[in-house]
Amino acid sequence: MSYRRIMVQLDIDSPAKPRLRLACEIARRFEAELIGFAASEARPPLLLTNTFAVDVDYIAEYTQKIESRLKKLRQEFEMETESDGDLHAVWRAMPGSPTPLLATHAREADLLIVGTDVDFQNVERTVDVGALILSAGRPVLLPAEDYRELKGDNVLVAWNDTREARRAVSDALPFLVRADHVLVAMIAPQETDEAHESLLDVVRFLGRHGCKARSEVIVPGSRQIPEVLTETAGRIGADLMVFGGYGHSRLREWAMGGVTRALIHDGSFHRFVSS
Repeated sequence: MSYRRIMVQLDIDSPAKPRLRLACEIARRFEAELIGFAASEARPPLLLTNTFAVDVDYIAEYTQKIESRLKKLRQEFEMETESDGDLHAVWRAMPGSPTPLLATHAREADLLIVGTDVDFQNVERTVDVGALILSAGRPVLLPAEDYRELKGDNVLVAWNDTREARRAVSDALPFLVRADHVLVAMIAPQETDEAHESLLDVVRFLGRHGCKARSEVIVPGSRQIPEVLTETAGRIGADLMVFGGYGHSRLREWAMGGVTRALIHDGSFHRFVSS
């Protein structure tokens, strides 16, 4: 099992090179085609004067800046990908709201790589990560904030026996089978036979796919679940965490469960999310 097409989303207001370099490295690892994606509303929010007339000059200038930035992103993408003759790459750029457009074009890819710099006051230019996770129907890789190399030698799987967690484990198999050490951890109020049985089934599943995995039930005590997961990732030297993304609606990231929301914003390691 592998990823054959990987899509990297580039922000119109953020440096492209760090995310792009990481995406190229992952695409080379899986011998996958890399799709570059960028989108932004070509028109600003409606600007009215005292006479309720649209400021045409402002709109024209705004649109020109968006088009210029999209062109520059394409140039950066092509320069980075053409430097590696073995990497096949294609470019997608379009006007429109980034989140729904990326969710739609996720149909082209096995895996999405996006950033987590979300500005809810400017959704015309940035991707709402929570809404994307709930709507794309594809796994999403959220890079560490420093965009360091994703080695994936040690991986933490945050497990609870839900549809989202099962989906995440299955979607992450290409990473998991390449890891030297995978810990499947369940955070529970107490250790029970049911918890251990659930974990054992997951370890067996991974083993049949050639993955070296072990399991652990962790009783958090007074600690919060995100804190326990982060500490566990540090304890085993994991630079990748796999988990299911849970949400109560498809409206916004803030409607997602508290654990998912906290992990989305924890840029201390790479995160792999499915919903």
